[in-house]
Amino acid sequence: MSTSQIDLIENYNIWYYDALMKIVENVPTYSLEMFRVEAARFLTEQTVLDEPVSMPWGGRYVGIAGWEAMLTSDVRDVAMEFLSNIKFTEPTYYQKDNVVLRELSWTVAPTAIDPEPWVTWHIEKYWVEGDRIVRIDEYYQDTATLLKRMGMLSPS
Repeated sequence: MSTSQIDLIENYNIWYYDALMKIVENVPTYSLEMFRVEAARFLTEQTVLDEPVSMPWGGRYVGIAGWEAMLTSDVRDVAMEFLSNIKFTEPTYYQKDNVVLRELSWTVAPTAIDPEPWVTWHIEKYWVEGDRIVRIDEYYQDTATLLKRMGMLSPS
């Protein structure tokens, strides 16, 4: 396994969640220009992120401009609500050549809709070229149950 590729992905995820928090909280010392410079350490202008279209933030985002659009849209508030109710495990990595899978289990906290915690997982698939991420695909175990538990879908 290439430690440098896994380090790149770990550092990307640390940066991404930190940038998301700064943008959502409107940290005055964090500008979109800073975001773009930081993003360029991990992404290219052609990097593609595919999120399941069933998720509120789902869709395809391309390049640093795509990440910026996603993080500055109304979707970011949904994402923050989503993240505030989840505890993640440490990721497990699987790698073949320039493709790295990052698997995370997580526990969704009890909600008004379901008073019991719920354990689920998702997998992120990264393609790395050189020292940049060129594609990310996200896979969730059960988006319908997750969205119901988060109050984003009507219970059936």
